[in-house]
Amino acid sequence: MLTQQQIRDMSAPLPADSTYIVTNTAIMDAPLDFVWENLPKNLDISNIMRPYRGLPGAASWVVTQEFNEPGSNITYTMTDNTTITETIFKRDPATHHYVYGYLPPVPIFDFWQGNLFYSATPDGRTEVVWRYWLKPKNTVIGKLGARLLKRFIWSGYTARGIQGMKAEVERLYRNQG
Repeated sequence: MLTQQQIRDMSAPLPADSTYIVTNTAIMDAPLDFVWENLPKNLDISNIMRPYRGLPGAASWVVTQEFNEPGSNITYTMTDNTTITETIFKRDPATHHYVYGYLPPVPIFDFWQGNLFYSATPDGRTEVVWRYWLKPKNTVIGKLGARLLKRFIWSGYTARGIQGMKAEVERLYRNQG
């Protein structure tokens, strides 16, 4: 479980400098209210977080009862049997901004933080912008590691992830009762 100080540190605003940030966008064929209520709460995460270039994917997950509200958690068991616990820091229905973070399995980072920005398009669909911050420790190895991870792995991993989010949201929307 994260300490209160770790939660405060990880829920910091995104930096202006995008050196360690990966951004991906998708237009989802579902209305904003539906996407806001279901992403990520009701998605099959194993169809989003798939193994990629040596990174494990999600095999299973457990959510706290109030997931995806601030302070709630989702704990993933990865395909390599490691676990990662994400904590939700912000879920603001007025701005449709969702922020989560966790301590990465690599000790050269302070934390990793995801930001999802949801907005309605004029044609009734939803645009989701996913900005992912790989916050390195303030060391040469941390900064170099973050740049390399972003360039060679994380950009591709999150590009596939946003397409997985899109497919899962659209599947849920088509199949709603």
